Amino acid sequence: MADVADKSDEKRTHFTYIWAIENGSFFFSFTQFVSSPVFIVESMEKTEWYLEIFRTSEGSHISMRLWRENDGGPERIEIVFEFAFLRADGLPLKKTTDSITLAKNKHLLT
Repeated sequence: MADVADKSDEKRTHFTYIWAIENGSFFFSFTQFVSSPVFIVESMEKTEWYLEIFRTSEGSHISMRLWRENDGGPERIEIVFEFAFLRADGLPLKKTTDSITLAKNKHLLT
């Protein structure tokens, strides 16, 4: 019997990046945003990325940005992503899934 491809296999993730911030409320009492370390995704033509979490101008909501660095990869690259901002117990407070083509030195806002 031949294997049948599952629809979930059509769009495989290239990587998973988990960024855990302890005492996040402490950071936001001093600054508008917090940035992750830069990470390189070898499977996506060695592109370089970082995350940024920030308070909205009203200060009551938190948003996320995925930044692409000015790396050695292609000028534009298509990504399929899922952002999940998790509570301490691991359940999502905010979750976004989509796809986008991102150029160097540009960001995705969720």
